[in-house]
Amino acid sequence: MNYRMIKKVFIFISIIVLLGGIGYTYLFLLKRSEPTNNALNAIPRNAALIIELNEAKKVYDKLSETNIMWEELMTVDCFNQLNYQMSQIDSAVQNNNLLDDLLEENPLYASIHSTGDKKYEFLFTFNLGLKINLLSLETILDDNGFSKNQLSTKNYNGTVINTIALSPKPFSFTIVDGLFIGSYSIVLVEDAVKHTRTGNSIKDNILFKKIHKTAGKKTDANIYLNFKYFFKLFDSYLDSKSYKNILTLSSFAEWSESDVRIRPNSITMNGFTTFNDSLDSYLNLFKGQTQQEIKFTHIIPSSTSSFIFIGMSNFDKFYSKYKSYLKRKERLNYHTNVINAINSLYELDIEKSLLSWIGNEIALVYTEPKNSNLTRNTYAVFKSKNVEQVNNSLDSLVSSLSSYHSKKVETETYRDFNIVNINIPYIIPNLLGGLFQGLDQSYFIIIDEYVVFGNSNSGLKEFINRYLSEKTLSRDINYINFAEKLSSESNIYLYSNIARSSNIYKAFLNPSSSNQITEQIDLLQKFGAVGYQINGTDIKNSFYNNIYLDYNPVYKQVSASMWETELDTCIRTKPSIVINHYTSNKEIVVQDVLNSIYLISPTGKVLFKKTLDDEIIGSISQIDLYKNGKLQMLFNTTSAIHLLDRKGNYVDGYPIKLKANATNPVAIIDYDNKRDYRLIVACEDKHIYNYTGEGKLVRGWKFKKSESIIKAQIKHFSIKKKDYVVAVDSLGKVYVLNRQGQTRIKMKKSTNVNSQEITIEIGKDINSTKIISTDTLGTISKLYLSSKEEIILIDTVSSNHFFLYKDINNDKIAEYIYLDQSILSVYDHEGALVYSYTFNTEISDTPLLFNFGSKGVKIGILAEQSNEVFLFNPDGTMAEGFPLTGSKKFSISDINRNGSLNLITGDESRNIYTFSLE
Repeated sequence: MNYRMIKKVFIFISIIVLLGGIGYTYLFLLKRSEPTNNALNAIPRNAALIIELNEAKKVYDKLSETNIMWEELMTVDCFNQLNYQMSQIDSAVQNNNLLDDLLEENPLYASIHSTGDKKYEFLFTFNLGLKINLLSLETILDDNGFSKNQLSTKNYNGTVINTIALSPKPFSFTIVDGLFIGSYSIVLVEDAVKHTRTGNSIKDNILFKKIHKTAGKKTDANIYLNFKYFFKLFDSYLDSKSYKNILTLSSFAEWSESDVRIRPNSITMNGFTTFNDSLDSYLNLFKGQTQQEIKFTHIIPSSTSSFIFIGMSNFDKFYSKYKSYLKRKERLNYHTNVINAINSLYELDIEKSLLSWIGNEIALVYTEPKNSNLTRNTYAVFKSKNVEQVNNSLDSLVSSLSSYHSKKVETETYRDFNIVNINIPYIIPNLLGGLFQGLDQSYFIIIDEYVVFGNSNSGLKEFINRYLSEKTLSRDINYINFAEKLSSESNIYLYSNIARSSNIYKAFLNPSSSNQITEQIDLLQKFGAVGYQINGTDIKNSFYNNIYLDYNPVYKQVSASMWETELDTCIRTKPSIVINHYTSNKEIVVQDVLNSIYLISPTGKVLFKKTLDDEIIGSISQIDLYKNGKLQMLFNTTSAIHLLDRKGNYVDGYPIKLKANATNPVAIIDYDNKRDYRLIVACEDKHIYNYTGEGKLVRGWKFKKSESIIKAQIKHFSIKKKDYVVAVDSLGKVYVLNRQGQTRIKMKKSTNVNSQEITIEIGKDINSTKIISTDTLGTISKLYLSSKEEIILIDTVSSNHFFLYKDINNDKIAEYIYLDQSILSVYDHEGALVYSYTFNTEISDTPLLFNFGSKGVKIGILAEQSNEVFLFNPDGTMAEGFPLTGSKKFSISDINRNGSLNLITGDESRNIYTFSLE
């Protein structure tokens, strides 16, 4: 089934009708009208596209004064220049009543023709009748500021062709039998003159005549597409492989006509497509196939950026007809040989195994890719005739392959779905043609009545995650609104979300055109989507076509999460990463706003849920209380210290009821690394309490009371075999204690208090060890434990700023990190600005630091108001793929132990989800 034909139509619609097509229609919507036989007499048969403009001036006024998309396109130089030229023509028409009347009464045609060497030009024709001749036309030119010395003439077979010197290139024109013929290519004018004289023009083409009769008369424009020549126009835009493939679309059909209607924020084009009565036209394969309801959108991800849908009432009949089409095109032998080779190699009937169960829906789906490599984002979707049949057929296939080739078949169960890799490369494109050319591998899953093929295990996991979290295209409000403008049933349906598809377009373009996409990405993201439908009709050899393009300036990336899990309520705490001591895999612990905590597996499965009386203070840590390699989760709330095993059960002796409400996160100290833990927490009564791992108060702990409450977590470090326990109260008094809670160093000075986190830089000895903080103005204090103080003034910030001190670039010298309202600033140790970034909203959470090993420390920022999470590289560049969606604090870890880091965050809709940071 050479779906390559349809795939190229998709490229045509997505890249050209969409971008180029906007260009072409807009481009020459400067003059529009309606066809008359006289004007058509001048258009050569090799026209690739013909734009027929009725009342050209009204169309230009409609574009320039009411259409939002045209206004956006004015930011692009070529469209801005075009608009200027159009306005000049409009001005010339307004200044001449005769021209104004002519353009109002007669249609203007702008036809596109290839001129060789990857170039094309427009030919303009319209009927002047007897109202104007060359002499009077020269008078009009003179009235508009063109002198006679700007005109040159050439005699072509008895016809005078005039050329006017315009910048950047000259414009040639003539009048033949009352017809105006003009172009920026004098060769095109000569060709049109020849066709006018010989009577061998587009008007005499039988199928064009047929399609021309279907054109609406009261539309903004009519566009006629000649499949035979249209795709040659793409030679200068596509890479060589894509151009070679798209040329096969020349036999998709013969002619297509679309009535164009321009609205303030959308363009609709509908009409008919016609084809000849033989199997030379691919569209003929759909003859007799009734259009089908588009249902597969309820399983494909909401991150879908483009798809090609095929609906048919009888797949077996279609496939049989397709083989006849291949035979007509002399490609059947190759198709048969490939299938026979597969059958022989694997001892199968692969057509029976993979085609006998296919029902009435087939689709190629692209989810939004991060770059122009579409491998992970490409899927094939097939609806089965019935679930039992497809299960039996595929089970039999897997059984056969496993029996003869035990190493070929790979199966993994993920969230109750079996992901199977039958390990027959290129099997889908070999069976079903060029549409699936990007599907090299043979992984598949079964969802509802659909079989989904993908190129990778991880790609299908992403597909499953979206489906289970109900993040599907049919639930996406933008797609819902868009789909309402099109039919719910179709034979062929091409959909492309323009804002999300730029990397898909770039995969088919040459480097120059790809760069233009990159340069105009902000503009592309203001367009919504384009849809192109082809549906059967009762008219012989004709299909109804409908194109809809809308404008949607609100672009939001739908990031492809690995999985999503819905909690009872929305997440409250930053996700904590814990270790499963049985498997060594990472797991996730979060708390929701109802104080329930959840342990979640690396695949998103909730392992347990437990409701607490209060909110967790700080993060969740793990200890090995029984020294047997089994880990427990330790944390505190305001009223108690908690210790849970991995099943969510309390360890004996827990929870520990505190004597007063806790004011800081519990500190876990293991002095001699023997797992004899000490749990130290400060409370509202200004006491610091010290517990054993078993939950008993430590005897001999001497600390009395602090002068003020302690909010920052207590720190511990050792220098020269001496232990130091450091606490700072809310007034800035520093307490440096020994293991018994006695004063080891009596500090003569207090530190600044602008953070609930103590930053200690440990030196070679105790005198070079210091506490780093900032005051309310951002002045940095380095208070040495010898009581010496160093003051550094870098910049003035507001009193509610955040400050961190960390070596982020692995040069062994720490940087100063400020976050003040909406500005993130990083300074080196000398106070020089390393980088600064301004967010669109105010940031209310402290920056997060993530160690990426040799790549340095990256800074994470939560922008809760805009529902975004950011990650910055040490040099200040944004990490690839960011910002991501998320409105909660996030963690980063390799939760699957596959060498790929994952970001775990949540949103306001009770979801916690994980992204893969590739």
